[in-house]
Amino acid sequence: MPGFILHNSLSMPKQIGLIKIKGKLGDTSFYKSKDGYLVRDKGGVDGQRIKSDPRFQRTRENMAEFGQSAKMGAELRKLLAPVIQKIKDPRMANRLTAKVREAINADVSHPRGERLLQDGDLSLLQDFDFNVLSPFSTTYFGSHARSIDRATGDVDVTVPVFDPEDYLQAPTESTHFRFVVGILEWDISGAASKLVVERSSYLPKNAATTADIVLSGSITANTTKPILVVLGVEFAQQLNSVNYALADSGFMAARVVAVEV
Repeated sequence: MPGFILHNSLSMPKQIGLIKIKGKLGDTSFYKSKDGYLVRDKGGVDGQRIKSDPRFQRTRENMAEFGQSAKMGAELRKLLAPVIQKIKDPRMANRLTAKVREAINADVSHPRGERLLQDGDLSLLQDFDFNVLSPFSTTYFGSHARSIDRATGDVDVTVPVFDPEDYLQAPTESTHFRFVVGILEWDISGAASKLVVERSSYLPKNAATTADIVLSGSITANTTKPILVVLGVEFAQQLNSVNYALADSGFMAARVVAVEV
């Protein structure tokens, strides 16, 4: 039988033997996760007791709000899929769920367990990086400007002139790059969300300087829904005048650069 380290407060017990196993042995489960081969014992409180025992009221509240956080985080990832689907950050879902939970916790109009994202603080999603392996601020070092006109529904993101060799951390195997913008009109409580995606032309990473890059999109005029703007950088390798996106998604950066409620 494989050995394992003793359980501590920071991690689950890990299998450390040369032979790893998966399955159950009595009340002990052996399984593989993103953190390696782990071990856990069957335990915990009976589910029915958690649902009805007054002593578990706080647990029920936490479970309800965590469930909402996970659901809203998953919905947001789905809505933004055309922009972030190339990113394979294994912790993205957990990090986004935690950030959404912070926003829900800011709801002061409902009691614990009943707080809602739409009544929380969506501005806490500002500057969220979808790829922790390649944060936007360490991929592109320059500036950008955003303009959101709710009356007309026009949204502009401008990346001013910059020198790619000085302001872009491009992977060695890449030859070109481009910016991508996702403008989300988010219907949190329904199914009427709208996403507009715009991409710049591919530009050579060894260019002396770029021109101003302006990415524009239109959402519903006079919308009262929250607006999220995501700005990303994608890299490609050009062969025979064709740009091939790099297969390693670890290089792509994308960040929430504007939240307007």
